[in-house]
Amino acid sequence: MQEVEISSIQIDTGRFQNRHTAYSNQSVQRIVENYDERLMALNPIVLWKDSCGIIWLLAGHSRLQAHRLLEKQTIKSIFFEGTEADAIEYARNSNNQSSRETILERVRLYRQQYGKFGYDFERIQTYMLRYEDKRSVPFLLELLHLNADGSLLSTLGSLLDDTADQTQRATIETIASMVGRCRINFADKLTDAHENEMLRWLLSEKNLKSVNKATFIQKISKIVEKDSFGKSSLLNLDGHVSKKMATMQYEGKEKELISQITALDTRIAELHKQFCKPCPAAERGKLFTERDTILKEADALRSQLALHRSRKERYEEAAEVEYDMFNPPPMSMIKVVKRAFAAKHNNSGENYRLKGVADEDAEGMVPIVSLRPGDRYRRKNKPTYKVWTVLHVEGSTLTVTSGPGNVHTAKGEKDLLVYKMT
Repeated sequence: MQEVEISSIQIDTGRFQNRHTAYSNQSVQRIVENYDERLMALNPIVLWKDSCGIIWLLAGHSRLQAHRLLEKQTIKSIFFEGTEADAIEYARNSNNQSSRETILERVRLYRQQYGKFGYDFERIQTYMLRYEDKRSVPFLLELLHLNADGSLLSTLGSLLDDTADQTQRATIETIASMVGRCRINFADKLTDAHENEMLRWLLSEKNLKSVNKATFIQKISKIVEKDSFGKSSLLNLDGHVSKKMATMQYEGKEKELISQITALDTRIAELHKQFCKPCPAAERGKLFTERDTILKEADALRSQLALHRSRKERYEEAAEVEYDMFNPPPMSMIKVVKRAFAAKHNNSGENYRLKGVADEDAEGMVPIVSLRPGDRYRRKNKPTYKVWTVLHVEGSTLTVTSGPGNVHTAKGEKDLLVYKMT
């Protein structure tokens, strides 16, 4: 690449272009308004020098015109090597976009800008549309969300040379697009470790052929939306759980909760030390408010930890029979509630108990079939159990929710015993 005097560049649209106008006014205006020297360096114009030494423009008409309007004296350029016929064919077939070899360079530049934008997705997307064809932006965004130092981008980079196997490159680009879109859609749930796990799974020809982009995203969505899934969890894309994996899932979640609780307890201890020091009443009031807020957060996390530990038996059973931890386990593996409707539909609840729950805890238990829209309930009368709200009842089916984004359809469980909230 070299700097070429703009005044020395000649244009012949009849010979080197298949259109009447030399450039797009809209494209020129966009470049002028958002001129960035670094991006221009990644996307130089293409020139060709004929046998008489005259320099002709093959690709980059809008960029050249923008430089003229900006009163630039030179422009970054590369020279096409070949005959006049070769130059004409290249110019007419060129899409005037950066070569594929510069994709990762552009992504690195956009990653820097993304950080400056505070990782605001809408802002970086708008920014990229200033410099890229809108058809290429989705793929560039997917690459942008992959681990910059990960195996996937590294592998892709090694295949961008023209000498690389084109089939292999297309396969890696497909995988990068699928994994990158998952990292966009589930940015708050997936980690670099999950990216590597998805890559390993998709590198299997059998697995890659079994999904397309939409079904793969749906597969990941079903996994990460489970309550049991956390950043320390494995995706387990094959759906089999070994004893080691089940143990890792349990211990990873436990460790994560303990770490969060420890951090809050440390902050509470720091606040208590500050209480012992003289300070203005207003400042002391702020400290008390912060402490009370943290105490509530810590209590909520301890409840989550208690609930998680109460499920340890399920993880151990999973390790023994290797069932999918991300799908409902067999009924034999969970505490099954007794059916509330016996002969003559006795609603008293007096003769129906939850397995493992003492008789005194049965107070307030009712058949779920008796609930109506707006009623709230827990599966057990325990503060660590989720509170569900009935949204809709249709026949034997109840639509219930425990909060935003968590709506559940209860089928075949209409006569289970639950604790009704008052």
